[in-house]
Amino acid sequence: MPRNKDFKKKTEIETEIRTTKTDLATVTKLKDSEDWVAIDEYWFKLAAGGIVTSDPAGYSNAEKAVAQQQSYEHENNEERALKCKERLQREQTKLEKRLEELEDFKNQWTGPD
Repeated sequence: MPRNKDFKKKTEIETEIRTTKTDLATVTKLKDSEDWVAIDEYWFKLAAGGIVTSDPAGYSNAEKAVAQQQSYEHENNEERALKCKERLQREQTKLEKRLEELEDFKNQWTGPD
């Protein structure tokens, strides 16, 4: 991202605003998708945990062992998705701030169009 003082024309600022808006929309969609991944993994983890804690007559020890491993895997995937979501949230906040700065800079621009 160029610094505000690097712009020579108002159209350059407007181009940077459009680019930032596109980046912001992309990051927002990615963040929302990571949220759904985390939710899915949470439910998969719960389902596997249900098998692990079920009545001994319902599932064999081998099936419970597999379910326990799957529960761990889903928990790891959920944590990874949540960390990615947090990173994307920070990026989204940064882009929102940048967009606000660019729009303010454009409104105060006194140079050539």
